[in-house]
Amino acid sequence: PNLTAAERATLERTFPIVRPYLAVWPLPNGEVFPDGTGDFIYTAKRPLREDFFQVRVDHQLSDNHSLFARHTFTDSEKVDPALFPQFSRGNNARNQYLTISETSIFTPTFLNTFRFGLSRTRPNSDLAAEDPAVDASLRFVPHVPQMGGIDPEDVDEVGEGVVGEFRTLNSFQWIDDAVWTKGSHTFKFGLNWNRLQFNGWNPGRDAGSYQFRSIRDFFLTRVQRFRGTIAQGFNDAFRSF
Repeated sequence: PNLTAAERATLERTFPIVRPYLAVWPLPNGEVFPDGTGDFIYTAKRPLREDFFQVRVDHQLSDNHSLFARHTFTDSEKVDPALFPQFSRGNNARNQYLTISETSIFTPTFLNTFRFGLSRTRPNSDLAAEDPAVDASLRFVPHVPQMGGIDPEDVDEVGEGVVGEFRTLNSFQWIDDAVWTKGSHTFKFGLNWNRLQFNGWNPGRDAGSYQFRSIRDFFLTRVQRFRGTIAQGFNDAFRSF
């Protein structure tokens, strides 16, 4: 839902302090409702690129030793439109998976298999794109090159408080399995060791995000909730374990 031109003009005259932000909302182009709001309808594009390859090697080292290796790589990026065509966000992901396995027959009754695995996933989110760009004077945080979010409860949100993020998750696995046959008995034993490593940058709405209970509260600048960075010196968004 969106404000009609008549409703917008009335509120502009009454509350001029928020007038510059009204231009960020497009006028309704669909059904208009009795409460002064209306539908805005548009067709969005969501371009997507995906690349994928896999390499596999099987090699017989000797009569009793064999090697297997596989590497899988995926890379993708897409543009996700927001509720209005002026705003969008780019997302991309690059994942890699590696497996190496060596099987040894030490005796006719003793078999051992060692495996190493690495899984790495890395999803990223870019800065919000503005086309056309919002006037820099409307940004809530001067050093962040995008307008933050404005979300009155009765209409759809414009802007974007999140400035992007990335996360890298690594999983290292060392696995060894042994099988020993003794007469009519078979014994299986081994070791499975997995190390997880996470590194990420997850800022907390560095561009700022304002939420209002109603359109009227928005024009009165009566904020229900603000989320954002209070100072650059207290904003270390890197996290790891």
